[in-house]
Amino acid sequence: MNFNSKLIIVLLVTIPTIFAYVNGECNGRSGICINTNTCSSYGGQSFSGNCPSDPNSIKCCDNIPCSADDGRGGSCIFSGQCNGETFRGKCPGGNDFICCVGKGGSSSGKEESTSKNNPHKEGRPSWYINQGEHRETICKIGGENKSVATSGCGVASLSMAISVLTNKKVTPETLFREAYQKNMYNGNGFSHAALTFLARKHGVKINWTDNVSNVFSALQNGKGVIFNVGPDSKYHFTRNGHYIFLYWAKKENGVEKVYVFDPNGRNNYINKLFPLKKSQGGIEVAKRGFGNDFGIVSKA
Repeated sequence: MNFNSKLIIVLLVTIPTIFAYVNGECNGRSGICINTNTCSSYGGQSFSGNCPSDPNSIKCCDNIPCSADDGRGGSCIFSGQCNGETFRGKCPGGNDFICCVGKGGSSSGKEESTSKNNPHKEGRPSWYINQGEHRETICKIGGENKSVATSGCGVASLSMAISVLTNKKVTPETLFREAYQKNMYNGNGFSHAALTFLARKHGVKINWTDNVSNVFSALQNGKGVIFNVGPDSKYHFTRNGHYIFLYWAKKENGVEKVYVFDPNGRNNYINKLFPLKKSQGGIEVAKRGFGNDFGIVSKA
């Protein structure tokens, strides 16, 4: 009888120690300890080493997007970390792991996305535009056929921005023609002024800036960014001048990172995560150098 009592006590003590963190908070992150397949199905990211008492199939799932019934974007966090509106039944785990819309928080101070079109899942999203696939001749300048493929990275980036921000599809060819008809295209790409004009016409606006902190904040809040880049020795976006599209951002280990959607599909920089700030070895080093090379795109 004494042996059995001791055995029961041992089991009661050791079993929770092994599995106590399943559906519980991660160690050192703001996420939840769940099965990696479940994490992937919810669009989250799995991190090793933050659920030390669980089986190998249980890892910390963080950066999980969610949305309210009205489409507003949020993040899945524990209810005690949310300072905004809470919605249940939209996140994995237990009843205390909720969709937080508005002011979210985390014990580790991690940044969260609030974009309902969160593109952080791997792969090529449906709205991505590879300018090389758009070879229709729009005009001839100096005897040369001009198309989105030859010099339409700016309108391709703007077309992506319009799509994710308004859910309306405006082809890069349409934008190209509109600029050409307004004498805003001379054969060498598109100016900031031309893109700003086209944006206003299609329900969005562009605020050009060099402040990367504002860029990161804008991306965290569901806005897009058109980045005018030049030649650089690290990322090789272009040999001359080029526009790329940034959409969604997050902070990892104190480093601000952004997702790049480069219309030059040959680079294979499609939904790729890069550091942002020059001081952290980020893509800011590729600035074109014209001034105000980041165009924050938001709804008009």
